[in-house]
This record gives sequence, C-alpha cells and structure tokens, in this order.
Amino acid sequence: MKRYRFRLEQVVRIKGLEEDQARYDLARCNAVLGRAREALSFEQARYAALSVHVGVMSADGLENEMAVGALRAATLLEAERRVDSSEALVRTARSVWVERHRGVAVLKRLDDRRRIEHDLDAQREEAAAIDDMVTARWRLRHSPRVRGEAEMP
Repeated sequence: MKRYRFRLEQVVRIKGLEEDQARYDLARCNAVLGRAREALSFEQARYAALSVHVGVMSADGLENEMAVGALRAATLLEAERRVDSSEALVRTARSVWVERHRGVAVLKRLDDRRRIEHDLDAQREEAAAIDDMVTARWRLRHSPRVRGEAEMP
C-alpha cells in the first residue's frame, strides 16, 4: 500500500501561515486597545482631578481655566474615540482570524477523514492478502499432486 499523502498539504501549510498572521494581527490590535484604554483611564482621572475655582476671578484667570477645561475635555473625547476605533479594529481582526481558523480546521478535518479512509483501505488490502495466502495454502495442501494421488481423468 502506498504511503498516505494529503494532496492539499501545501494549501494547509499556507492557510496555517495566514491563520498565524491573523492571530498575530489580533494580538497586536488587542495590545493597541489595551494602551488606548489605559490612556482613557488616565485622561478620565486627569479630567476628574480638574479643580474648579469658586468665587471671584479675573477675566484672564477665567479664560485660562476654561481653556484648560476645554483642552482636557477634548483630550478625553479623543481618548474615547481611540478606544472606539481600537475596539472596531479588534472586532475586524477577530473576524478575520476566525474565518482563517475555520478554513484551516475544515482542511484538517478533510485530511483526517482521508487518512481514516486510507487506513481502512490498507486494512482491507491486508485482509485480502491474508485471505489469498490462506486460500493458496489450502489449495496446496489439498491438491492431488501434493498428496501423491493420481489425477483422475
């Protein structure tokens, strides 16, 4: 019996490399998301720590306080936007990875099924060869020439 060889082995290898690349991209996107969430937490704490003066204040002081508050609010909104953007990238990367993973899994299941079929064929051929050997031995043992009997005309 011939040795088993999956004809799509090269395709499985290439698809596996693509899956690995998609997994790497997903990990990279998750790392970016983690950093974006850390930055958001920092900006939220920074915005919460913004002190508001109560009482009489000069016009310049009021404008300065308003500008600082507006700048921190804009920075906070930008951090939230980055988190949203990073989450979208993670969703996209995850869907790409899942798609590639499924493709590899399908090919591997096909390989497994064909390997099982190959093994069954090998067992059938082996059983047929054993049957042929047993039949041949029986014929030799029960042949009139082997036992010394004369053939009947």
